[in-house]
Amino acid sequence: MRLLHAISSIDKNHRRALILLALAVLAPACGGGGGGGGGGGGGVGFSGDFHRASFSGGNTTNIGRIGTSIFQNGTDYMEAEVTNNNGTIDSFVDAGSYTLALDGSYSWTDVSVPNPFTFSGGVLSGGSMAISASVTATCLPSIAVDLRKGPCTDATFFGTYFISAYGFSPAVPTNYSFTGTLTADGANGWSVNVTRNVNGVVSTGVTNSGAYFVESDGSVTMIDGSGQIITGGLLSGGEIFVTSATTSTGPCEIVVGVRKGGSFSNSSMTGAYRAIVFGSTPSVANSHYSITKNATFSGAGSLTWTGDQNFEGTINLGIGPFAETYVIAADGTLTITNAGVPVTLSGGVLSGGAVAVAGSITPGGIMEIRVYIRN
Repeated sequence: MRLLHAISSIDKNHRRALILLALAVLAPACGGGGGGGGGGGGGVGFSGDFHRASFSGGNTTNIGRIGTSIFQNGTDYMEAEVTNNNGTIDSFVDAGSYTLALDGSYSWTDVSVPNPFTFSGGVLSGGSMAISASVTATCLPSIAVDLRKGPCTDATFFGTYFISAYGFSPAVPTNYSFTGTLTADGANGWSVNVTRNVNGVVSTGVTNSGAYFVESDGSVTMIDGSGQIITGGLLSGGEIFVTSATTSTGPCEIVVGVRKGGSFSNSSMTGAYRAIVFGSTPSVANSHYSITKNATFSGAGSLTWTGDQNFEGTINLGIGPFAETYVIAADGTLTITNAGVPVTLSGGVLSGGAVAVAGSITPGGIMEIRVYIRN
């Protein structure tokens, strides 16, 4: 992974039974999509220029993308991105249409390819952020996040962020996920401290650091000590960021971060949320999935969700309902547990509770990233 360039060795003996548990309990999906912001419900004003980060993955192909998406006229969209396909850097452009409902749910369809694909997800109130996942059988499992572009400087990127990520390292080769914190000093320096899940082998206290530069529209370039390059974008104000890796010698990935700060409890996340998920099962071929979810947080520690899944190109609509539990610590740290798999995810919540990220940290368990936004 780009933020954590050194990848540990792989345990190749994890049981295939994990995929059966994931299918039965988590109902893993295949898909892609997305956008970003703050607030709750609606999606009013969803137009303009956005930073887009996306990830698509399958048994032999893993693609991280970072660039610009443009939504306009309430009907049309286009995008231009740098792609990292299993370590090969290229470019990608497409265009299509999108629709947005009053409850903030939305979908977009690419019409510039021979076999159009559709993504579905949600938009935050005010239209500053959107998330989506693929729901077309001809599309790899995929997710995407869009963050509205706005005025930024190096000083905009400051504080500690909860981060979650999913990626693929072609040099090993292996998939991985990680979750933890990134700290930016507002003056061109960053560092991370995360828990990493590499093909089911979990390591804590993994660190990396380097320099960063922010352009006036919020575009970010990060460089670590080994010279690896990460590119991405900040939401104006710096509360949320996305990145992907764009060096051909390293992994392809998607990273989503929300700034840490405020006082929290389980009631900080209450009511209806949209969510996207991407994951896979250690040492199991053809196990990649993405999901677009409707999730409900009780405010008292219980979580239920239904969703549409893309499992290696097979679409399953209306899966669930599934039940999980969650705990939000006073500093915003989020822990989600699915006892049926079993798997535990760790992450964090943005001040106000509108956005949250999480990643799986169970040894031998699935590798997974989740992003939640309030309806």
